[in-house]
Amino acid sequence: MGSTDRPMMVKITRLKFFLTSGRLPKKYPAPQEADMTKVVRFTARGITVFAISMFLLFFFGEGPPSPSELRPHEILMFAYLGLTMVGGLIAFRREGIGSAVILLGFVAFAATNPRILAMPPFYFSLIPGLLFAFCWLRDRGKKQVPFA
Repeated sequence: MGSTDRPMMVKITRLKFFLTSGRLPKKYPAPQEADMTKVVRFTARGITVFAISMFLLFFFGEGPPSPSELRPHEILMFAYLGLTMVGGLIAFRREGIGSAVILLGFVAFAATNPRILAMPPFYFSLIPGLLFAFCWLRDRGKKQVPFA
C-alpha cells in the first residue's frame, strides 16, 4: 500500500466503526435537532428576503399600477400579497404570528382568485410560512433569540 491509500483506509475504518457500533465516532457527531431548526429558519428567512426583494424589484421597476385601472378583486389581491410580505417580516421576530399571517394571506389570495392554485410559482409564497410554522412548533416554550 502506497501513501495515497492512507485516506481511503481511514474512511474504511470509520465506515466499519459506524456499521459495527451503529453510531458515529466522536470526531463526527450527529447533527443536533437545534442545528436542523436553524437551517430551516435561515432557509425560510432567505426565501422571504428573496421574495420581498423580487416583489419590490418588479413593483418599482414596472411602476405601481394605478388604482383606477384595477378591478376591486385585483386591489384585494395586492392587499393580500402585501399581507403575505408583512407576515414574512413579522416572522423574523415572531415565527408563530408571522407564519399565521403568511398562511392567512396566501389563503385569502387563493380565495380571491382560485386559478392561481394551478400555477406552481404562487406556492413559493407558501413555503416560508410552512417553514416558519415548523420552526415555531419545534421551539415552542424555548426562549427565542432574534436573528440567531
